[in-house]
Amino acid sequence: LSVAAERALLRRLGGGCHAAIGALAEMTAHERYDAVIASTVLTGLSVRHVPAGARVLEEHNFLGRMMAERHARATGQIARCRTWLTWRKDVAWERRLFSDFDLVTMVSETDRGAANDMGCGATRIEVVPNGADVLALAAVCPSSDAPDLIYPGSVTYDANLEAVTWFAGEVLPRLRRLDPEAVLTVTGTTEDVRVDALESAGVRFTGRLDDVRPLIAGAKVCAIPVLPGGGTRIKALGALALGTPVVSTSKGVEGL
Repeated sequence: LSVAAERALLRRLGGGCHAAIGALAEMTAHERYDAVIASTVLTGLSVRHVPAGARVLEEHNFLGRMMAERHARATGQIARCRTWLTWRKDVAWERRLFSDFDLVTMVSETDRGAANDMGCGATRIEVVPNGADVLALAAVCPSSDAPDLIYPGSVTYDANLEAVTWFAGEVLPRLRRLDPEAVLTVTGTTEDVRVDALESAGVRFTGRLDDVRPLIAGAKVCAIPVLPGGGTRIKALGALALGTPVVSTSKGVEGL
């Protein structure tokens, strides 16, 4: 899309998905595009029927696999029933969404295998791994105010909130027995999330930052305590490219 068309679309996005679909319809009424690439499934909802020579969906996280893992970890009959229904609905929805695209890209073989196993493989699926610009990140100057221990991930995303909550309850108390001053610094907005209990447990929140790279580069350790999730963690690649050691759950570095 042209810069002017992109700006027009962004102005319309304030009205939600329906406004975006309307804006796209206007933009494509008199011009046919060679290709339309939708980044994430939510964007895919807006462009699934846009006329183009090819429609491509970039799937960063295969939700079907993430929900299957949540179901496998659920305890109690009600929780297992609820997570099973969510899992099956997500798979059915993604199967229909994928069928409207000529190509779906995923970031790991694990996600592609799960998509095929769950019946989403009628559409062509290719793996395009995540990466990090090593040369650009090597030029980042570490912050002198960087924390010892950092987790780059807004807790407004469920998987990040679960990761920080688990770390604060299971890992941080053990670290504080060795160093009573140990603190986990978490970047990203906390809007509409109650973080009082986490702060009391030794978690510090920076709020949204224009650039988190200097803090990560200066930290002694980047913790990635992710429990559920699909795709791969770009934060792991970024931290390593910045020269910061990563300590992670197996899920946090899965697929890399």
